[in-house]
This record gives sequence, C-alpha cells and structure tokens, in this order.
Amino acid sequence: MNAEIPTTPFTMQNVPADFRRLFFAHVGALVLTAALVVPLMLGFASIPAWVSVAYCVVIAIVALAFVAASITVMSRNRGSQMYITMTLALSVTQLIFVLPILICVFAPTFRA
Repeated sequence: MNAEIPTTPFTMQNVPADFRRLFFAHVGALVLTAALVVPLMLGFASIPAWVSVAYCVVIAIVALAFVAASITVMSRNRGSQMYITMTLALSVTQLIFVLPILICVFAPTFRA
C-alpha cells in the first residue's frame, strides 16, 4: 500500500471559507464556555443544581450543533475528513468542560 503524500502544506488559507468561519466560531464558543465554567465552579454553593445542569445541556447541544454544521459544510464543499476531525476534537474539548460541573452537582462529596 502506498500512501499519497499531500503536495500542499496545511494552512488556514487552504481551508474553504465556510469551514474557516465555522472553525473560528467554534473556537470562540470554546473560549466562552471556558470563561463561564470558572464562575460556575467558584460560585457553585450559591447556584441551584438545575441551573448548572441546564448549562451543561446547553454546552452539549452547542458542541453537537457544531459537529452537525461541520458535516453539512464539508458535504457541500466535498472537503477532507481532517476538518471534521478538527471539529470533533474541539467538541470533545468543549464537552470536557461539562464534567467538573456534573461532578459537583451529582457527587458533592468530591468537592474540596
């Protein structure tokens, strides 16, 4: 089996414009998620559990929406699977931010 070597290096200039906008929006959502998780974790005692769980559901829906949007954009442009892989990696990172909140809500004995 011979693997084909790409002739052009990967740069953001080679990426379709639709995916580039989607990528930057996803990174922005990831930064916003990280910025909102910290106050939730620090002020957990005064925040009701249902608010934290609702926030986790919103994060999960946004992460899955970005995956669906990426698949739609790439199917229209017939792009490579690498773009979808990048989106999946960002979505998994975004979903990882949910774990500390859910641990604090459903396992309060783990909190320090």
